[in-house]
Amino acid sequence: MINNPNKNTKTNNLTLCSDAERASIYVARQIAEVVIERQKQGKRAVLGLATGNTPVLVYRELIRMHKNEGLSFRNVISFNLDEYYPICPKDDQSYTHFMHYNLFNHIDIDPQNIHIPHADCAPEEIGLYCTGYEEKIMGFGGLDLQL
Repeated sequence: MINNPNKNTKTNNLTLCSDAERASIYVARQIAEVVIERQKQGKRAVLGLATGNTPVLVYRELIRMHKNEGLSFRNVISFNLDEYYPICPKDDQSYTHFMHYNLFNHIDIDPQNIHIPHADCAPEEIGLYCTGYEEKIMGFGGLDLQL
């Protein structure tokens, strides 16, 4: 139960927020903390990112932090969870389009550091592609944070 609807309530590893906007700001700050900490260490932050309506407010807050507070994503490596199959990355229904529209086009992440599963392999190659994608994540030391 939330005692004050205008504040976040933290209990052990669970943080309850009074609404989606507050929750999104909280999550964006958690992501920013990882990015900034890794910058201080001279390392890359490896983020697992999600698509869909739920993270859109988080992405808006990250964009705001980038534009208004100087949060840089130059040290970020991103991996997305999924993509439709088969679909062209330029299709406006693709998750590739979604991520660029809702986040990547508005921040300073290096395009080479953006990893989204592609959907242009033959059906019999999907398993091998997915294994390679997982290996690429492990090659960067695994994910620092998964949204």
